[in-house]
Amino acid sequence: MDLVKLAPLVADFSADKIQSHVLSDAPDGKLTATNVDGSYMLFPRQPDWSELRDLFQNPFATDTTAVIPPAALAKIEIRNGTTRTGFAAQEAADLEKRGYEINAFGNAAVRNYDQSVVFDLTGGKKPKELTALRKTLNATLSLTLPSTTSSAGIPGRFVYGNNLSVERVQSPATDFLVILGDASYGLLNK
Repeated sequence: MDLVKLAPLVADFSADKIQSHVLSDAPDGKLTATNVDGSYMLFPRQPDWSELRDLFQNPFATDTTAVIPPAALAKIEIRNGTTRTGFAAQEAADLEKRGYEINAFGNAAVRNYDQSVVFDLTGGKKPKELTALRKTLNATLSLTLPSTTSSAGIPGRFVYGNNLSVERVQSPATDFLVILGDASYGLLNK
């Protein structure tokens, strides 16, 4: 009986007005895949579930943030600030799939980071790229400015992380240094 009531509305529908949303772990997707005890699982990319919550609360809104092109313009180095083996290598591979250029990856000097942190080495010259990277990693921005000498007087580029640990930037072309934290593991691990 309800279908009969809806029949007059069908005339107003057209295929070009139909919206669909796909939940996937594609580079621009809202999910990330991981292996938990041998089982393939999908989790929200954002730990606070904000992207999924927004989608379900506003299913007819268009997603204006889905395409973030600045990834291809950013050169980054990744450090593992956790005790999880291989985390920096895993995240480097994931970010390369998204279009980022990875200059180097390895372990951080101190491995007790709770939250991922991004150090801007461009002096604010790449704000779109910084915003895209922070959103991708759900990371905080460090307000620490890079230094051209370490506390030991060694030349190069350095930043100071947790507990004033010294992180040396390996490539002079690096735009952003990322130190991964424990909070990112479950969502970023592939």
